[in-house]
Amino acid sequence: MAEERLRGAIVGFGNVARNGHLPGWRARTDCQIVAATDVRPDQGADLSDVLPGARWYDSLATMLVREAPDFVDVCTPPAMHAEAIAMALEHGAHVLCEKPLVSRFRDLPALLRQAQAQGRVLHCVHNWMAAAPIKKLAALVRQGAIGEVRRLSWRTIRSQPAVTVPSNDGNWRTNPDIAGGGILVDHGWHALYVVCALVGARPVAVRAVLENRVNADRAFEDTATVDLAFDHANTEIFLTWAGDGRDNTVEVVGADGTLSLTDNVIRLDRPGDRMNGERWTFDEGLTAGSHHPDWFGDVADDFISAIRSGRGAAAGNIRDAALCAYVIERARESDALGGKTIPIQWDEIPVMA
Repeated sequence: MAEERLRGAIVGFGNVARNGHLPGWRARTDCQIVAATDVRPDQGADLSDVLPGARWYDSLATMLVREAPDFVDVCTPPAMHAEAIAMALEHGAHVLCEKPLVSRFRDLPALLRQAQAQGRVLHCVHNWMAAAPIKKLAALVRQGAIGEVRRLSWRTIRSQPAVTVPSNDGNWRTNPDIAGGGILVDHGWHALYVVCALVGARPVAVRAVLENRVNADRAFEDTATVDLAFDHANTEIFLTWAGDGRDNTVEVVGADGTLSLTDNVIRLDRPGDRMNGERWTFDEGLTAGSHHPDWFGDVADDFISAIRSGRGAAAGNIRDAALCAYVIERARESDALGGKTIPIQWDEIPVMA
């Protein structure tokens, strides 16, 4: 007997929801989006265009009461995440949330306790792990293609923040009260969980320098350099919105060789080995747009699987999200102290029982 389709609702119907998540939800047969809400009522017309039959609500609270969805997909700007997650959990819904899971680390412990107490899945959209070049890079590292990882460099270059739905307030990513910060929380969250997965270990310390290279009077960083130390590896993450174009590069140096990823091409260098210079090329690179609908399928698979299996909030994804939130907090502390190295205290990071 086929399982009953899960009923989902979207909170925040902007570019990410329409162009990143909705194509993935529409492709599935095991669930359906039945409703959506946004603080901008005019977005309701867009919902009718792309998802006829779904109901529009001007209030999240009203939608939760009237629809009682099985799950909620939170696609609002970051400052609204914690409140939306708490409300959805309170009404018995599982929650999928865009990164960052929370914009303030102090909001996280209560949400994790709430999800665990109610036996609901709380899952963060870590879609960069689903990008074909990143998946292949991680597989090669796991297979021992370069031996133990010793050093890793991650670079994300952009000329500006990603475009958002036009509004009277402009691009919310340039408003730290809404975005929760600048490029460190926007691109840095993705970089952190991928880097930790590639190294395959727990970081032990962080050092960061945050800069504003374009508009010094703005209250958010457009450039961040983060050194994340592990017991057996050192990593550097460099992120900027002040570049000349779009570029993503990752270099992973191991005991036996080097893996280099430049947008959509991976190269393996192991001098003296028959695999030296081997390359893998992918149809879509890491710089192709900002919504990445092709990457959402794996995220939805993991989320729905967690709901069906009853794993609840104890999934590894939420542990990765807690680490990201904590490291970003410590990185800001490091910058405030002039780039001081800050140890990562694992007993300060909330975990599920």
